[in-house]
Amino acid sequence: MIELEVMSAAAVGWPAEGEPPSVRALLKRVCAKAPRRLNRFTELALLGACQCAQGRALRPDCAVWLASGRGYAADTTALVEAVTLRREPPMPVEFINVSGNTAGFYIAQLLGLNGRSGSVAAGAASFEAGLALATAGLTVHGGQALVGGVDERPPADGAAPPGEGSSWLLLQAAGRGGLARLRLHRPVDDPRAVLAAADADWLSLGASIDAEQRRALLAGWRGQALDADALCGRYPSNAAYALAWFIERRPGQRLLHLSADRHGRYWPIELEPL
Repeated sequence: MIELEVMSAAAVGWPAEGEPPSVRALLKRVCAKAPRRLNRFTELALLGACQCAQGRALRPDCAVWLASGRGYAADTTALVEAVTLRREPPMPVEFINVSGNTAGFYIAQLLGLNGRSGSVAAGAASFEAGLALATAGLTVHGGQALVGGVDERPPADGAAPPGEGSSWLLLQAAGRGGLARLRLHRPVDDPRAVLAAADADWLSLGASIDAEQRRALLAGWRGQALDADALCGRYPSNAAYALAWFIERRPGQRLLHLSADRHGRYWPIELEPL
């Protein structure tokens, strides 16, 4: 188990139903200097990260870890279709906008950061993997880390529209004062012992946990349940939204969050007030 302190949180998301808002318009409210010709995924990442950093003194060596279960899915699909189906060469800006850690680069550039930066993809446990990398860096090197979960709504395919969001936490090593204490536990095969031992008021469950698993876990829970899917829709990294929303909206209360990875292991994360 590793303990960190949350210095700031930003929960950016909206219900899956209906037309999503203009991310560019929202971004201009928190970052007037945002570059032009960015794709929507990068704008979404910047929106959450800049909102989390707003009013905070970030160290220049603050790390940036951007976690996503889908990545640049919408633009990558359009680019591949153009190349393979219509035999059109990719436009330079479009190609750069779906390359590697582009969104992380723009976050670091706009916030004046020169620390570690990386993109993390681990399916439905992408945000948890990003947290694990951040905690490893903070344990060894100290300092600060911005960790976010960003997923863009993919093109409509006739199914119920999934959610999207960009939610971020500013973390540092424990013992220096903050909004909440975050405990990241090692993954477990059976979460029942974690539920029994948890001293929390609320339980939230990640998007990867199916309906049958949810019923079984909630049946043994004695506290209240936070349904992140109802708040921001279901998407791979919405654990970030659940944690950030809880810090913003439920001060003084404690949360246990559980997500499941592709191997069937559960990742317990605890939040408690300071």
